[in-house]
Amino acid sequence: MPTVLKVLSILYFGSTGWTVLFTVLYIVGLCSVFRKANVAFWWALVPIARDYRLALCSRKKKAAAMVLGSRIVFTAINLFTLLVGDELVIVRFIVPVSAVTLVSALFIAVYQIKVYRGLTEVFGTKRRWVLAWLFFKASTALYWGYSKKIMPVSAEPRMEEENPEPEISKSWFGNLGLCLRRCFERFFFEGKWRSLPVAVAITALVASIARNDFFQTMEGTIKGSLALTCIAIWNGCFNSILSVCEDREKVVRLRSGGLHISAYIVSILFCQALVCLLQTVLVMYTCTLLKIGFPQEGLFSSSLIYEMGITIFLITYAADLMSLCVSAIMRKPMDAMTIMPFLLVIQLVFSGSVINVAAWSNSISRFTISNYGVKCIASQADYNNRPMVLGRTLLESIRDNEVGTTITVGQIMDALGPDTPYPAVADIRSRYVGDVFTVGDMREVVGKSDSVNEFLDADMGLDMSIDELIILLMDKNIIPDFDELKEKEIGRVFTVEEIYSIIDKAEGLQSIKDKMILFDLISVGSVLDLVVELFNDTEVNVSFNLGEVLEAAYQNEELRTVLDKRPLEGKSVRDVLVETGVEDLLDKYDDFEIDARFNVGEVLDYILSIKEIQNLRDREIRLVTTIGKVIDVVGEERVMNYVIEKTTSAMQVPEYAHESANVFSYWRKLLLFILIFASVASASVCLLVRDRKKTHN
Repeated sequence: MPTVLKVLSILYFGSTGWTVLFTVLYIVGLCSVFRKANVAFWWALVPIARDYRLALCSRKKKAAAMVLGSRIVFTAINLFTLLVGDELVIVRFIVPVSAVTLVSALFIAVYQIKVYRGLTEVFGTKRRWVLAWLFFKASTALYWGYSKKIMPVSAEPRMEEENPEPEISKSWFGNLGLCLRRCFERFFFEGKWRSLPVAVAITALVASIARNDFFQTMEGTIKGSLALTCIAIWNGCFNSILSVCEDREKVVRLRSGGLHISAYIVSILFCQALVCLLQTVLVMYTCTLLKIGFPQEGLFSSSLIYEMGITIFLITYAADLMSLCVSAIMRKPMDAMTIMPFLLVIQLVFSGSVINVAAWSNSISRFTISNYGVKCIASQADYNNRPMVLGRTLLESIRDNEVGTTITVGQIMDALGPDTPYPAVADIRSRYVGDVFTVGDMREVVGKSDSVNEFLDADMGLDMSIDELIILLMDKNIIPDFDELKEKEIGRVFTVEEIYSIIDKAEGLQSIKDKMILFDLISVGSVLDLVVELFNDTEVNVSFNLGEVLEAAYQNEELRTVLDKRPLEGKSVRDVLVETGVEDLLDKYDDFEIDARFNVGEVLDYILSIKEIQNLRDREIRLVTTIGKVIDVVGEERVMNYVIEKTTSAMQVPEYAHESANVFSYWRKLLLFILIFASVASASVCLLVRDRKKTHN
């Protein structure tokens, strides 16, 4: 359906989809109902106004105004949901539109009950038709409009009169029925029903604060536990704070007429329990509308939301009966309302959760409903297994704070040395840095580099002869020139005996020495020995001047031809490496391993042993940095995990343990509160009636 048609459907019929059919049938029936009540039938065709005119037909002007206002709000919310979205911002609180819709629907439902009750009086029908109008509006409107049996008793408006004093039955169950009827009438027709939409509104506002991190973190869980507990206590306290105060005189009169006071007490307890149950259902439903992520699994069932609903009901009912005690003890409603804020403050302050109080107040906390309510919800929410993010928030807030100290170079050297007292430094010292790789691995890595390949393929640009290259090397003092070589003598003066001792060590000389000469009469070795013996001390000069030799050789024409060659002309670096055999050499040692690892501690010890560094031991250094930089050096994630782990461990509370025994224990204590307050309230009502009887007598 296009958006325009949806908007028109909401404006005219109040809804979209197949439910429009029921609205059409309701309009058809309402036309005849208006004719019977002497109202122009076309009012049934006017959206929103049709419900207002029906309320006027019931002679309920106040209810008609409330129905008109609620209908306008309800229609506006539906249009807002269709056109804008599912969330509404109310005073900085993000509230789902569905929660506001629920409150409006409750207002409409309660005031419609008043309207339908007035219609039964105007048309002279039984009050059971109120339920028919409430749940089967379309069919009821058709029947009332076209049935000849249902006609207005009087077309004239009449004032609402107070119900006459009811007749009191002598039986206990008759008294109970009378009291229950009175309780329901007060709830629906005297404004007590307002506690239901108020409960939804309070839940929507309070729970919206804690919904983001409830069941996510320790802080969020305890905050959410306190929020739900406060909602339940608030609802319970305002349910019954005026219940007995306002009925004090009537109860005394009925008691004088034979009313069983126990029946009155049971009816009060039953009705308050029913109201608390309705509030609990609305609170939990509103929490789901607020998208609070309740875990699926509970301790006793497959859904935690039902188990937590039991806790909310027990807290609400206990607070309700506590207020009932106050209402029974106080003589005036104003006195009861004056005490109520003090009870709420005590419950909040001494809950023993978020607000830190003195140790002596722990004994007071044991007598508060909120203490056990918060503990029970925190236990069900598994508080101890949630992370504590307060440490993370604190670190983030102090990242820019500066920290500084003054230390000496000697202290740093001792901290980095082999006797370091810091385990982290010792761990770093023991580490090996680098890796073992082969020549082939290195060639593969280097060969993938575009810059290296560009260098290898580039022309060397050495367009010079060997002679020019030698002169260049001489000019750069890389090799000595002829003048330097002339001053140096190469070799020395030897004796014949020294020369013979040197060549005698040659491996091939022995075979020559054994060879026979002169008709095989004498060996070569004997001749050599004879020569050495004759010329033993004769000197042989084998020294020469290298520069003169090179200069003489330099003048040789054949050598000049070689020196004039240009072997590197047009050659790249890669060509030179290939021609010189470097590539073949690298291929030969391709699998040769090179150990490029080194121990950090050994490097540090070498650096610290340098004399110049040792001389700086007494020098002072002022170190100033920020906490954020320290965290970054250590590792932000590592620091955060450590802080969260330690703070989570430190903030665990045994009373919040996620155990069934814990939850049962808190449920029993809340039930004990209920029994105690119920007993005190019953005794107070009995004393009230007895004292008033004595006063009348």
